[in-house]
Amino acid sequence: MSYLIPGWNLSIEDKKQFRCKTVEVAMDRAQHLALARDRCELVVEGLFPSYLGLKKWIAPEHPVDEWFTWIQHKVDSPSVIAITHVSIIFPVTPGLNLLRFCIGPMAAATKAVFSLSSLYSVGPLLKALEEDASISKIAGANNEKERIEWLKNWPIMEGYFSEPVIYGPQDLVNIKLFCDSADKAGLVLGGFVIEPIGITVS
Repeated sequence: MSYLIPGWNLSIEDKKQFRCKTVEVAMDRAQHLALARDRCELVVEGLFPSYLGLKKWIAPEHPVDEWFTWIQHKVDSPSVIAITHVSIIFPVTPGLNLLRFCIGPMAAATKAVFSLSSLYSVGPLLKALEEDASISKIAGANNEKERIEWLKNWPIMEGYFSEPVIYGPQDLVNIKLFCDSADKAGLVLGGFVIEPIGITVS
């Protein structure tokens, strides 16, 4: 059973080891799907919104207290997408409660479900306040550049998946959210795309 590991509980070295492990798992999947005969024929690219059919990592206005589809996009062939972690845009994001990874147009099969409540832990926020990243200073910034400088002191509110969520070529990625607010929400998915050398994901 997959679960969420708060990013602030992981050291930089832990995160490097986590990435190496998940790349290995995704490489195995790519080879199993015969994307390439050898790993040296595969390349690893970072995961950007366009790989999942988005222009940016923002969930539009949506229903409250019910599941709704945030992403529905077919994986290009030949490519494998591995989603390894998630970050919320804080402190501006409303309550994002649950994240559900499914496959298929009707989301008949669920790969994993994660609770996002741990990403709102007060501990990291208190640490940020100790480092002088106060909400009043952020709100009172004279311009966007100054506000961004204050926000740099806030912790990255991210959670790592105990196991990567992997989609293969031509899989229909179906990602759902459950929120307690109808407002637009910022949610960033982290991971990578594996493809044969010379192939570019559109």
